[in-house]
Amino acid sequence: MLLKINEYAALDERKLMEVYAESNYENTDYFFPDETDKEAAVRKVEEGFLDFLKNDFFTQDAAAYWVLEEDGVWASALRTCRVRDGLYYLEALETRPDRRNKGCGARLLAAVTEALKAEGPFRLCDCVSKKNTASLKTHEKCGFRIVSDEGYDCLRNESDAYDYGLEYRYSGSDCSESDNTMILETERLILRPWAEADAEECFRYASDPRVGPPAGWPVHTSVENSRQVIRGVLSAPEIYAIVLKETGLPVGSIGLHRNDLAEKDDEMELGYWIGVPYWGRGLVPEAAREMLRHAFEDLHLARVWCGYYDGNEKSKRVQEKLGFRYQWKSENIPVSQLGETRTGHVNLMTKEDWEENISLH
Repeated sequence: MLLKINEYAALDERKLMEVYAESNYENTDYFFPDETDKEAAVRKVEEGFLDFLKNDFFTQDAAAYWVLEEDGVWASALRTCRVRDGLYYLEALETRPDRRNKGCGARLLAAVTEALKAEGPFRLCDCVSKKNTASLKTHEKCGFRIVSDEGYDCLRNESDAYDYGLEYRYSGSDCSESDNTMILETERLILRPWAEADAEECFRYASDPRVGPPAGWPVHTSVENSRQVIRGVLSAPEIYAIVLKETGLPVGSIGLHRNDLAEKDDEMELGYWIGVPYWGRGLVPEAAREMLRHAFEDLHLARVWCGYYDGNEKSKRVQEKLGFRYQWKSENIPVSQLGETRTGHVNLMTKEDWEENISLH
């Protein structure tokens, strides 16, 4: 049976401490290295644990302790809280020592993700030690994927190189997007599918007139407008949110798509944008290099096209930096979303070009 506990007063302290008995014992050396009485040290760890729950954790937004109860025993437990709409942080997944290796943790994780689906699209983030192979396998079994080589604690705004960052995504359909969508990674970025829960961050940057209009699309007018764009445009295959590892939040978009320019099965067009606060940091070229690798190695494309309109010098410089070759200029191109015509420039990169660029660097 799944228990959801939303306030400290409803918590059975003793049953919860039985779940964490082993880790509490291990933590005595860290928190109370000078305490010679081991039982006294364990009591102190437990007191600190419970004090944290009462005065810190349960003051967080939508804080909940989730417990798997079997035969009257609390077998496994974890806690979650809401970072913002559609984004939850999970921590402290643990199983009683005498219930280990019986699938309790996996059953609890699966039950929690299923329960959260009732609230609509969401992302559930967690950090797991790189050495904890059992927990990593449990998360993977339940639909989580490693999205970062460095764990990020959303509550304390701290990174830990000894952890992996994991994420479970639910888009509002019957299956998690994490089950069937590739996630790409660079030194500073995660490239992963957009979700409706990203609407607020998308609007934050796409509402700036310096972002969309130069690329040929209108500013977003509201969070709901951004949600509609995510649902209708950015959810297409091979469109990725550009996510900063240091924050876990999207700051732009990049993707491959087919259109009149890329008509053949072995070619696609590269498109991208990024929020103004992140201009000049080399993030788009970094993301684009990984997208080109993905295009030629994973998707086995022969050609990738890319273009820009007159006046969009930033996009032009990105394409030059990446090694695209200039092809032609077209005048009086209709920009239907803005109701105007422009002059456009077209660039191309073949797989041979890409391989040559890789060999030179």
